[in-house]
Amino acid sequence: MIAAKTIVDNKFWVLEENGMNVGTLQKIDIGYTTNFNGAKTVLKDKKSVRTFFGINVFPKPTKLKKLNIVYGFETSAKPFNEMWDLKRKLPLFTKAANSRSLFCAGYYIIKFEKGWAESFCPKSITLNKYEYIGPLKTLEECRAKKAKL
Repeated sequence: MIAAKTIVDNKFWVLEENGMNVGTLQKIDIGYTTNFNGAKTVLKDKKSVRTFFGINVFPKPTKLKKLNIVYGFETSAKPFNEMWDLKRKLPLFTKAANSRSLFCAGYYIIKFEKGWAESFCPKSITLNKYEYIGPLKTLEECRAKKAKL
């Protein structure tokens, strides 16, 4: 069975059959063009592409992953209880109704015995024990700050 593997979203696909590349499919101004079985064919729309191949070769759209956010910071899991630690200025959450473990939303740089390490949503108890920088909103921001240490 032929399937299109996305190379550039909604623009260019490689056609595969049994794990082998058998052609290409490209979106153009007037529809689609395919190089398949040694011939170049122009097709006017997605329906024509389906008819040409006898099946829908386009990949199924992927569902967007819903971000879990606590006070503006990403979390590693769906938060059950959201809290704000006023003293330490930390966004906290638990992962379940009966959980006693508090996690800190966002990215952190934590100074362990061996040096500074990046951490995403560490336990609150970890930040009680070690020096840290955070919370930070993105991994890029975290890495940029770590590089300056």
